[in-house]
Parts: sequence; C-alpha cells; structure tokens
Amino acid sequence: MVLTWIVCLSTYMCFYIGMDPYDRFFFKQDKPAQTIALADRYLLPSLVRKAYFDSVIIGTSTVKLLKPEQLNRQFNGRFVNLAMASATPYEQMMLLEEFLKHHPRPKYVFIALDVAWFQENPTTWNENFHFPTYLFEENLTEDFKNAFSLLNLKNSFKKLGTYLRIKPHENRFDGYECFVPPLEEYNLRKAQEHIYNQQTPMKNVGFQRSDLIDYEGNKKNFSFPQQLRLKQLLAKLPQETVKVLFLVPYHVHLQSNNINSQGARWKAFKSSYGKLALNFTNTHVIDFMIHSSMTENDEHYWDALHYTQTVAEQICDCLYQAVTLNRKEDRFTHIRSFKSTEDMQIKSD
Repeated sequence: MVLTWIVCLSTYMCFYIGMDPYDRFFFKQDKPAQTIALADRYLLPSLVRKAYFDSVIIGTSTVKLLKPEQLNRQFNGRFVNLAMASATPYEQMMLLEEFLKHHPRPKYVFIALDVAWFQENPTTWNENFHFPTYLFEENLTEDFKNAFSLLNLKNSFKKLGTYLRIKPHENRFDGYECFVPPLEEYNLRKAQEHIYNQQTPMKNVGFQRSDLIDYEGNKKNFSFPQQLRLKQLLAKLPQETVKVLFLVPYHVHLQSNNINSQGARWKAFKSSYGKLALNFTNTHVIDFMIHSSMTENDEHYWDALHYTQTVAEQICDCLYQAVTLNRKEDRFTHIRSFKSTEDMQIKSD
C-alpha cells in the first residue's frame, strides 16, 4: 500500500511538473503566455516575468478592457495588462514590484486609480479571491506543497487538453481579457437597470456647496495610507520612464451617489495624487472621473463601474492625447504633467 501511494504521488508530480500550468518549472522569457484559461491571480505571476514586455498597466477590472495592442501602436511600446478583478492596492503593488524586478527600466507605467485606492483602511488581500503568493517566489518549495490542490490538478489536465488539441488555446499572451459580453448583446434597458437599479435614469445632482466647504475645513484630516508604497515603487523608476496615474471613468450616477456623499474626501483624494506627482519627473495625473461626454452617456456602460469596449478604445486614445500630444479634451482633466525637474519647480511654485 505504501509503495502504491509512493508510485501514485510520484506519477502525479511528474505529470504536474511536465504540464507546468503556471510556467514555473520550464519558464522561458520568450515563451508565449499560458495557453489555458486561468484566473487573474494565477495567470499574472507568469506574465510579469516575460522579457518581451517593456510597459505595464496596473489596476482592477475597471481597466481590464484596455487593449495592449492598441497602446503598443500609439506609444510604440510592448504593454502587458496586469489588471485584476477586485484587486486591492497591496495586490496591485505586489504585481508592480514583481514587474520592476524583471523590468527595471520600463518605458511606461500606467496605474489606474479607483475606489480601491480611496479606502482609509484598505485590506491587504481580497477575501473573495485566493492570491497564490508562492507563484511569485523563486524558490519552488511551495509549488510542490501546493501541487496537490484540486485547482492545480484541474489546470494540469486543462493544459494536457491543449497539447492533445482537445481544448483550444484560450489566453492572450499580453494579459488582455474581454470579460464583458459582445457588443452585439448590449441592451440599454438592462444596462440602465444595472446603473440606476431601475429602468428610468435618475437626475444627477453633482457636487453640493456643502461638500466644498467641508473640504476646506477637513482636507488635512484625510489620509490615504496606500500611497506610501506606491510612492516608494515610483521612486525606483528611472526618470525616463513615463509614469501615468489616472482616475477611471465611473458613470456620473455613481459619481453623484458616492462622490457627492463623500465629496470632500474624493476631492482630497484627487488633490493628493496631484501632489504625489510633484515628487517625480515625467509624471502625469489624468482624471476621467468627471462629468463628461464619456461618463454621462448610459450607452457607454454595462453598469456604473464597467464601460463598453468602445469606451475602452476611447480611453486609450485620450491617454495618448494627454501623455504624448499634451492635448486637452472634455473627456478628462490633466491634473499634472511634469516632463522635467524644472517643470516641476515652476508648477509647484
């Protein structure tokens, strides 16, 4: 019986190592990404190590629709989208830190800011998702310890299916994932139900005068502790790296409900990232979370958080307009744009 167990376990370990579902045992810098559909937190640890990429997108599901191939054409880079569903700032910075270990001189670093960064007491891990930290470690000991989970067994067989051509290759090599339905299935009535929790659009009230007064009286009391680690990581980047912090375009209804009730804190939040940019050259802070032709149109959204594929393309265009061409549009606000130390000094004065 003992011998049978040893044979079975050894056979499975050989199978698991041979399938290598997470690119851990036979990792190659020029090898394409995973060929099987994996959850973000299991796919991205492999992508951050790929030498092919020189630029990165960090964020939550609110930027998963940004296409690296479009940004590649516009910015002449090789982008990887490392956005994760419901990622905490800690998880996002862990990905960025790992990316910088393997790409110490990236061309572009895009970091999307949303409500995850707004929290005064942010959690380290999202309790609804398991984050496999062992996939970030160089030591493979933990890989062997975790090899016998049902998830790893399932993914190993999925990888076998691709080799046998039973299953198609399902992952893109640059991290892009279209997690929303095709545009052909878009239904405005259903979208409005998700946006407003009812069929009839509600009137947006915007900021109130009391919010502005409260902001002036309490702006020194607001804290955003997650900024510290971001500041430390940005400090590791060379001056020539273009650093872009941008607030995502929530639908105006969500801005009216959530931002209006905490208008002072949101205003301080935006201001604090403008001040953070003062510490670094070649840095941009761009705000899409405003009332604009982009955020006021119900047809642009699946729900109050997630926009359509068409809007994702517009966001990439706007980023290009702001960062490369230094143009302004009604769809965003360019809070900070610092190209050099001298420019920083002038604007800070």
